[in-house]
Amino acid sequence: MHVGQAAFCFLNCHLAAHQGKVKDRNNDFRKIVKFSLKDDLDITQAHHYLFWAGDLNYRIDVDGVTGKKHTQQHFEGLCKQIEEEDAKSTRNKFQALFKRDQLFKEMNRHQVFYGFTEQQPKFKPTFKVVRKAKLTYNPQRLPGWCDRILYLTANGLTGLNQRFYKADELYTSDHRPVSSAFDVPIWINTSSLDYRRGACALSVLNCAAMDLKFDNDYDKINNKSGDQKAADNAVPGVEKFDEKLQVNCHAIFSADFFETETGFRTDTVLENNAPDWGQAPELQLIRLRANNLDFLRRQYVRVAVRHVVLKKDGSEKKQVLMGMGRIALLCDPSSVQVAPDGSTEVKIRFACSLTLAGKSAGHIVGEIKLTWNPEPLPDKLSAAIKDLSSLVQDVNGWETEAEPESGSGEELRFDLEEWCKSADEKEAEVIDVDKNAESEI
Repeated sequence: MHVGQAAFCFLNCHLAAHQGKVKDRNNDFRKIVKFSLKDDLDITQAHHYLFWAGDLNYRIDVDGVTGKKHTQQHFEGLCKQIEEEDAKSTRNKFQALFKRDQLFKEMNRHQVFYGFTEQQPKFKPTFKVVRKAKLTYNPQRLPGWCDRILYLTANGLTGLNQRFYKADELYTSDHRPVSSAFDVPIWINTSSLDYRRGACALSVLNCAAMDLKFDNDYDKINNKSGDQKAADNAVPGVEKFDEKLQVNCHAIFSADFFETETGFRTDTVLENNAPDWGQAPELQLIRLRANNLDFLRRQYVRVAVRHVVLKKDGSEKKQVLMGMGRIALLCDPSSVQVAPDGSTEVKIRFACSLTLAGKSAGHIVGEIKLTWNPEPLPDKLSAAIKDLSSLVQDVNGWETEAEPESGSGEELRFDLEEWCKSADEKEAEVIDVDKNAESEI
């Protein structure tokens, strides 16, 4: 949904249950993100604000418990720790226990929910409670913060404020529901064109990637057989991740406001895990459909890094997606400078994190330059503006007291008035005829 120009997404899900199913939960999350992929863009990259909630089922790790079963001693020991943590001050409440939370640990390892934020819970674990009893834990399961609310904002956006994050006092289920409230900045629609400026072009400078790696688990997402590979994205000869493995990759940049729908791509750098595309000519030729700086400052350029699988003869066999991200065009309007040729320009440095199915996949850095041509807008647009100005002048001229010329607006207004007067007279004649007909009856 959109509010003004801000795009929102609200997602609710239920991930795999039971204490030892951490990898299954991770896989469920990544499956959802992967299935949303379209044109190198997934649900984590497609909105300004993404709110993700549900029974995520991540538990609290307890020494000696690796699977579903636990002892009464494990249960009582964890319950005692919960009461001790709850007795602490609000600032320190549950900090120590939360460090053993499985989701907290997996997020710190950049395995799931990469880039998301969750406020640390200051409430007791929400599962598994006895129904219709005030916060009594059921010994069948170890207590855990199964019910969560996380959020993700597009890079560069600031001002979001989470008012509260709490567990509500409802006990009709074996889960206590959680709730949260947010103050979220939005902005109104802004025209993409500024008739005071010339046409705008975009170029990418000093572009390089780092920390690129193959995600060996990506191919197996949603495959029941652990050793089965998805043919669409499998990389021949790659069974396990090897940091020394060299990749042949290029970057693809695209945006809805580019004149070309397919975007543009860099050259392919061979056998390099940290490719530097520099200032290749291909990065200098992007004309935009927009030239309004206020509009562009709210936009994003999509970037995808792909590995090229080569045949024995060196030709391209196929491409493998390695990561994707969004580059914010945020800039200070006062930083716009005038070039010697009369054009205006602004440079925007970026450092963009890449993800693949919600997992960290590397980084890409560089500069984006926006350049406004000092020449007028394109001829067709200038002509349209000129025609519109002439029409406005004609309309304004209808109200003048000057002697109307043949075919002028004043003559047209006079004819319209005569037509209306004639129509009124005809309507009056019809009414008289109806009255006569009624009297004859």
